[in-house]
Amino acid sequence: MKVINVEGMHCEHCAKRVKEVLSKIDNVSKVVVNLSKHEVIIYGDDIDDKIIKKNIEDLDYQVKKIKEVKDIVD
Repeated sequence: MKVINVEGMHCEHCAKRVKEVLSKIDNVSKVVVNLSKHEVIIYGDDIDDKIIKKNIEDLDYQVKKIKEVKDIVD
């Protein structure tokens, strides 16, 4: 699981765009967007940070941080 801090998402439309794009990346099983925290959580294995960053930045949002998180219960 990866937690991504994203700047520039302000509405449900923004969240939907990010979720749709990230869901298409290989090995991604689930994407959760939290607008109030400006955070995206990606569930899956072996997902390259560079691919995540490129997909988000191609939508004109800015990736502030990507953190790999393990051993968290949903």
